[in-house]
Amino acid sequence: MSDTTPSRRSGPSPPSSPRQRTSGPGDTERLTTDVLVIGGGLAGLWAAIRAREQGQRVLLVEKGFAGASGCSVFAGAVVLCLTPDDDLDTFIAEEAQDADYLLDPEWAEFVVCDNYERLREIVAWGGPIPVDADGQLVRRRGQVHGRHTVARVAFDSAELMKFMRKVAIGRRKAKTLDQTVVTNLLVEDGRVVGAVALRRQEERVTVIRAQAVVLAAGGCSWRGTHFGHDMVCGEAYKLAWDVGAELMSMEFGNGYMATYRHADTHGQCLLAAIGGKFINKHGETFIHRYSPRDPAPTHLIPRAMAGEVRAGRGPIRYDLTGIPPAAREQWKRDFALIWRGMERTGIDAFDEPREWFPGFNGTVSASAGVRLLDRSGATTVPGLYAAGDAASRSPLIGAGSGITFLNLAWAGVSGAQAGIAAAQFAQRHDAAAPDEASVAAAVTAAVAPQQRNTGATPDGIYMRLQEQVIGMDANIYRHGDRLRDVLAATERLRDRLLPVIHAADWHELVKCHETIATCFTTELMYRAALVREESRGWHYREDFPARDDERWRVWLVAAPQGSPSEPALWTAPEFRRLPVPLEAYAARGIAPTPAMPQPAAAG
Repeated sequence: MSDTTPSRRSGPSPPSSPRQRTSGPGDTERLTTDVLVIGGGLAGLWAAIRAREQGQRVLLVEKGFAGASGCSVFAGAVVLCLTPDDDLDTFIAEEAQDADYLLDPEWAEFVVCDNYERLREIVAWGGPIPVDADGQLVRRRGQVHGRHTVARVAFDSAELMKFMRKVAIGRRKAKTLDQTVVTNLLVEDGRVVGAVALRRQEERVTVIRAQAVVLAAGGCSWRGTHFGHDMVCGEAYKLAWDVGAELMSMEFGNGYMATYRHADTHGQCLLAAIGGKFINKHGETFIHRYSPRDPAPTHLIPRAMAGEVRAGRGPIRYDLTGIPPAAREQWKRDFALIWRGMERTGIDAFDEPREWFPGFNGTVSASAGVRLLDRSGATTVPGLYAAGDAASRSPLIGAGSGITFLNLAWAGVSGAQAGIAAAQFAQRHDAAAPDEASVAAAVTAAVAPQQRNTGATPDGIYMRLQEQVIGMDANIYRHGDRLRDVLAATERLRDRLLPVIHAADWHELVKCHETIATCFTTELMYRAALVREESRGWHYREDFPARDDERWRVWLVAAPQGSPSEPALWTAPEFRRLPVPLEAYAARGIAPTPAMPQPAAAG
């Protein structure tokens, strides 16, 4: 029996036209599977592999092309690799400091150890991860984020993703629907039982019945500056929220990563570790004014750059001239996709100091996401699991960043765990059919923007959301007054324009759903930022500039109010504080170090 069983399907759709109207639920395609995986990045592919190994039918749905879309394929080709013989206690203590003491040491240890096993498993499958003559992982050590030493494995991330797709689809026989966007999850008796999706190339609405769902559809970058971020719009957050799931650490959704002005440039943390120096217009280094360490934690670098510009010492340049030739060539090999993009500019970023700026990437480098109940990836909604950037990484990175070597580790570990747990849930529960009235309502909502003859364009609304989010005074330096202003502006977009958002064709129909999800993410991020009245990690409040461990050494959880069966998207969330496990810190002898005061020039 195939993994995906069509139960009803109509004939081919006629050619599209700008005013083509989608028919109702009676003409939809119906598919059935055991485990539905939403998202084809590293987390989604691992989830599909593990669920298939549990003997379950798997359907993987990807907005682009599984294994070639989103962030994983451009993830910088570097992943943390600690073995059981490494000094794990020192690493966790240093990571706790970068997380501003909001991580869970036990979670961090689990992810680090399990990631090592996942890398060894990929090698055993014949994957493109370098090993030595004895078959051991080839690791490199060096400073990153100011740590004493971090062991990493470097590889071609694009080749790895091609390989993982072959394993998931070719070897494990998971079924896939590429170019397919999930717009709604379906719930019956409080349990997720499927989804409604748009197959944009076939111009068809598809209803998928599933016994368990893994959300691995990425975070939200507001279509930021970096490779792979044009499709990362927060859909996973909205899908989870609409069926009653909780989100966590949304105030830390404002990640930035320093990048070359003329081309997307990942790997700046490694460049700093091998000799790169940020300088202001006077040729002065300045990171020491904002960070107790140099190289600095990722979240302090954009603040330092913005602080210098505010003080009249911009623009900021990155001086890579002191990096030895051998180290330059190694960086180019490790970040081949990025280097090729730089080469296309016709400028060698290594030959003289070049202008860099804080490139916005939202939750991709931070910890905001769907709250997980445990390491299995379970959410607060039965049958729904989350992994990768869709899930909150707070237990691993707290208020800090996972960029450079932790994001891929988290994606692999969380995806594999969620795939196992979802498969086991499907095995334990009988198949449940969604209520047909709910299906009809979800289909109607999915195609509603295309039923309108006129209205607001998704691109126009999205540009306004970007303007509200990306600027220095909106998210690098926050203040309660400005947060309230931008929240009010977001609410106006929500109330006045989203109800009349209009799609002229199927391509724009997908954009409409991306825009709706990003608007939701924007609102929730700013609501959470107003609640946390302190400065910690990515979240810097000029009106509350100090870190407040007594009141705010907690995770902030947002829960939708009202019944999950009713529209909850725009209901003001209920926030509560979830304690960080301080006893785990005490057991490891980890005590918070004082936060470094920011210079007056930054204000």
